[in-house]
Amino acid sequence: MAHKGFQQGSLLQRGTRKKVWFFRWWEDVIGKDGAIRRVRRGETIGPVAQFSSRRAAMQVLSARLASINEGTPRAQSIRTFRDFAVEDWSPVVLPTLKYATQKHYNYMLNVHLIPAFGARQLRDITREELQGFLSRKLASGLSWKTVKHIRGGLTRVL
Repeated sequence: MAHKGFQQGSLLQRGTRKKVWFFRWWEDVIGKDGAIRRVRRGETIGPVAQFSSRRAAMQVLSARLASINEGTPRAQSIRTFRDFAVEDWSPVVLPTLKYATQKHYNYMLNVHLIPAFGARQLRDITREELQGFLSRKLASGLSWKTVKHIRGGLTRVL
């Protein structure tokens, strides 16, 4: 169901006091069931005063849609970290481990990882965010070895 045609998106002004340019487009995503479906995305480009004309705002819109219009866009997953860890990773990986290791991974997931990344989509989690998370854990008073174990568990899940 990949998009075969060229799309221009739609550009409109939003706001009453501070007017901004806002554009919308369609994007293919992979749902929980693995099927590809289309969702409507939207993003604010910037204030109307920043662009000299509608044409200037359309050029920014065209640059953002270039990857979709090239003809080789890839569908992105919209799965959250919590869904993946609880529904896919835990039932498949944990039964293959020793009981004590299973308990340890469940503890790390429930106490550290799911509260931090549970609602985030897997595709949106960045290296910098992970490094910041581990640094905050170390600064909060956890030992270096505990943070290393959390990093190992996170690596296994991702």
